[in-house]
This record gives sequence, structure tokens and C-alpha cells, in this order.
Amino acid sequence: MNRIFYCFLLFILQLFPGQSSNSTEQEIKKQYDQLIGQGFNDQNFELIKKLTKASEKSGYKEGILRGKRILSGYHTDRGELQEALDVSIEAETIAKTLNKPRDLSMIYTSRGIVYKKLGFTKEAKNTTLKSLEYANKIENKDFMHVQRATVYQNLSSYFEKPLQQDSVIYYMKKSLSEAEMISNMEDKKIDMMIFGNMNIGNFYTGIHQPQRLDLAEPYYLKALTYRKSHPDIFSLSDLSVLGSVGRFYLEKGDYKQAIQFATETLEIEKSKKSLMARLTAYMVLANSYEELNDQALTVRYTKLYSGLSDTINAESEKTVEKRFQNVISTAKKENKKQKAGIITLALAALSVSGIIIWLYWLKKNRLLKKKYEAQIKKLEKESTDDGKINSQSVDKSLVSKTVNISEETITSLLSKLEKFEKSNKFIRQEVNFAYLANHLNTNSKYLSEILKQYRGKTFSQYINDLRINYILQLLYKEPKYLEYKISYLAEECGFSSRVAFTLEFKKVTGLNPSYFIENLKKDRHLS
Repeated sequence: MNRIFYCFLLFILQLFPGQSSNSTEQEIKKQYDQLIGQGFNDQNFELIKKLTKASEKSGYKEGILRGKRILSGYHTDRGELQEALDVSIEAETIAKTLNKPRDLSMIYTSRGIVYKKLGFTKEAKNTTLKSLEYANKIENKDFMHVQRATVYQNLSSYFEKPLQQDSVIYYMKKSLSEAEMISNMEDKKIDMMIFGNMNIGNFYTGIHQPQRLDLAEPYYLKALTYRKSHPDIFSLSDLSVLGSVGRFYLEKGDYKQAIQFATETLEIEKSKKSLMARLTAYMVLANSYEELNDQALTVRYTKLYSGLSDTINAESEKTVEKRFQNVISTAKKENKKQKAGIITLALAALSVSGIIIWLYWLKKNRLLKKKYEAQIKKLEKESTDDGKINSQSVDKSLVSKTVNISEETITSLLSKLEKFEKSNKFIRQEVNFAYLANHLNTNSKYLSEILKQYRGKTFSQYINDLRINYILQLLYKEPKYLEYKISYLAEECGFSSRVAFTLEFKKVTGLNPSYFIENLKKDRHLS
């Protein structure tokens, strides 16, 4: 069916030059409508580009505008941020000429997302507010509600600090309210309702402090109801919803449910090809199987997660650096006399979007350096305490008990736990949940509650954090360890594989082990 449609569209495009202007415009509009209804994929992306070129050839400005606006959003989804900005600027010029407030609002919304992905929160927020101004000028009420809902949802992402969480949920609920007011666009309304409920669930699961899984669950369940009532519409965002629900059940401790939703995500991803959805599913599966003590599947999905994560990061950095180096290379060919001249020519050659991409690349490197420096300061502070590793503790006054344990038992278990942490027995590979419960002479229920309430972690998080902090101390204090292979370091602190060690190291420090070691070597050499 897709092949027949594709051939039909090419045939139509070939006929455009011989048709009247009105006929051409009507045909282009019809094809746009059909493609939008099918959702985005690589084939439709190419067809949108053909429709945009056909619009340019026939002088159909609204077709050009629509095509470039869609292409900008598509580039954004694919992570092609430079292309997204370039096309966005072209679309903005046309939209202003045609006085199209709806298009301008959508263009600024898309551009705000690009700025956000690049880490420029202030510019992203200002651009999104500009989008809201134009949304309020849209005459069609349904279109206005749709665009407002989109803008409010995006605005909610600019308030990330704990003290701003009221602003986050305020805009999320405003977005959901706008979606509910849509009257004559049922498909769009349901799509936005699914997305809005999912996002509020994500907020209570991953942003709200303290975590409120009880408030999150009703929103997830509401989003899932559309899977049965409106399956075609649900399929447009099924990867996002199922991935989010999988993460929720992982946090809730319902690992079988988490595995079910993550497995469904991977099955759907085979045809839809979303690297981030696949990455999320691997993470959920790796952590769930780890909690269920299934070592084989834990290792399997940890390797898949780590490999895909490294691939995504490496390709992203490679693409950004390649673009920048191409600009510098061009500048050097034109002027080799002075270094200052090279820099000037390079900046002149960069488009506005190219400069932003370059700044993003530099900013990312600075952030990694800050994380490294913060880790070194932490190690310096810990080294003044005779090298003892301090586990995270939780203020007892803030503890909300779900298991009734006497104060005497709590005091005894915490004392034993501290002795265990100082003994370094946690680096033994045979240490598991049952081992620690037996070592502390307690039951699994009490141990799980103590770790949750007084260390703020699951058993796996607790043990892995101890092991990573242990190896960090060795790397910092014993230069010989800087020369060892990652696989040896993993074994030294109790991990069964290099992949599992690398993954946990990233979780704790935000850095790759190789990056940390390389920079620590440089510091040692300079000193």
C-alpha cells in the first residue's frame, strides 16, 4: 500500500508543471494532509521534502511554509538541531510575510525545543513565551487550544529546581485543561490527553520531591485507557507512554510489570526505530532483572544499554565536531596568515545555528569538566576522614515508615550497617541481598526498609554506590590503579563485568571511567 501511494505521489509531482496554479496548490495541500495523518517516518520525511520543493517550483508560499515548518520539527525529533534551526528561520520569514499567527506560534515552539536541547534555557523560555503571544492571536478556537496546550506543556519544562515544582505542575495542568477544551478535533484532543496525562505521571515519578508514585499512577492509568478506546491514536505515542509506564513500575518495585511494558516497548520499537525508546527499555530491563537477581539477563541488558548509550553519545559528539572542523578547515584555506583571521573567518562562515551547535559542544565539555572537578573535591574532602567512605544518610525526622520497626532494632541495624560499610566487605562479588540480611542478622523486609528510609536507596543502588566510591578512592589515592584496565578495576570493586561497572560509574559520577582516569592522570602529571 505504501509503495503504491509513494508511486502515486511521484506521479502527481511530475504532473505539477502542466497544471494550473490552483490545481497544483490543491493537490499539494491534499498530499500534505494525507502524510500528516500517517505520522512521521523516514519515507514520509522524504515525501515532505518533495512537496516543499514542488511548492517552491509552483510559487505556492503556504505550501513552502507548511513544508519547512514540518521539516524543522522533524529535524528536531531526529536530533539534527542545526538543520532544524536553519529551516525554522526560513519558515519564520515566510510566516511573517503571510501574517500567519498559528504558523509563527508553531515555529517558535519548535525553536524553543531546539534551544532547550542545546542547553540554552533562557533563550528557550523567551522563545516559547513569544510562541504563546502568537497562539493567543489564533482565530480558530480549536487551533488556539491545541497550540496553547503545546506551549504550556513546553513552559513546564523550564522549571527544574525543587522550589519551582509548583510552576511545573501548574503549566502541565494548564496544558491538560486546554486539551480538554478542544471540541471539533477529537483525534488531536485524544492525542494531547494521552501526552498530558503521561507527562503529569512522569512529573510525580521523576521530578516532584518527594517522589509521589501514588499521585502518578492515576495519570498513567488514564493514558493507558486510550490504548483500548482509541488504539490508532494511542499508537502515535505508544513508545513514549509504554516506556514511561515501564519506568514507573520500576520505581514502584513492581518489576514484573516493568519488564512487561519494557518488552512491549522493544517489540514496537523494531518497526518504529526510536533509539531513545530502546535505550529506556534496556535500562528498565537491566534494573528490573537485577532486582529479581537474574544475573544473566541483567548482564545482557546492561551490555545492550551501555553499548547503545555510548553509540548515541559518540555519534552526537562526532557529528558536532565534524561540522565545526569543516568550518575551521574552510576558513584556513581562505586565510593562513594569522590565527586571528582564521577565527574571524570561521565565525563568519558559521550560521546562527552553527554557532549555537558549536557553543553547545563547548558547553558540554565544560559541564563534564565541572562534574570531574566536583568529584575531585568530594574525594579530597573524604580523604581527610582517614579514607572512610560515607554512605548517604537520610534525616530521621523526614522518614515516613511503611514497616513497623522498633527504635531499638533500627539503632542496632544502623550500627551494624555502618560497620559493614567500613569493612569493605561490599567489594566481594558474592555479596547479595540475602548475604547482607544474614550478615546483619535481620530479615529481608527489615533490611529493605532500613536501606530505603535511612540510605534512600534500593539494595542494588546501595551496594553499587559503595563499590564505585571505593574504586574512586583507590584511583585518587593510589596512582598505580590509573594504569589498570577498566575490566580489572571492575573486578577489584566487586562488579561481575566491565559493562556493569561502566554503567554504574556513569550513574554515580556522570562520567565515563576512561574520562575520569584520563583527567586524573593529567592532573597528576601537572602536579
